Amino acid sequence: MIRLSSDEIDFLMYVLDLPPSLLESLRRAESLGGRVEDGDADALRDLCGERLQTHGFGPTYEPTEEGKQLERMIDRLFIG
Repeated sequence: MIRLSSDEIDFLMYVLDLPPSLLESLRRAESLGGRVEDGDADALRDLCGERLQTHGFGPTYEPTEEGKQLERMIDRLFIG
């Protein structure tokens, strides 16, 4: 289990195309102090990686601001 800040949860809810189950998990996490179960964290990390590939880099392949945030979220959502 990991803990996300409310800003991190808001970011994920805003930028990712979340399936209903993950959207519900993030809403539940908001009321539980940001606690996200391991399986949900893995799924969110995968979605962040997909979004990073399609929206995370500018025309010169430098990370965009969204890309930098997605990279941070991928690191935060890693369950080692």
